[in-house]
Amino acid sequence: MLASYFVLDGIDALRHPEEHAAKFQKIQPLLEKAGAPPVLASDAILLSRITGAATAVAGVCLALGRRPRTAALALAAINIPITVINN
Repeated sequence: MLASYFVLDGIDALRHPEEHAAKFQKIQPLLEKAGAPPVLASDAILLSRITGAATAVAGVCLALGRRPRTAALALAAINIPITVINN
């Protein structure tokens, strides 16, 4: 049941990357002040798709019990920065 959220969120990021990239664009000035290189809008969309695919795959692995610790670690590594961005 827990994995279903991650699978659906990953698929949503693959299908609608513009919405996820828009959230990233809000904090881009803060990241640039911190020393991160500037990210173009097309790069943000590609990054949203990549993280969406990784989230969906890790969620499926967690649901099927295939390497659940690795899947949980991947989900934590992906979703902690996303949670900081969203909040």
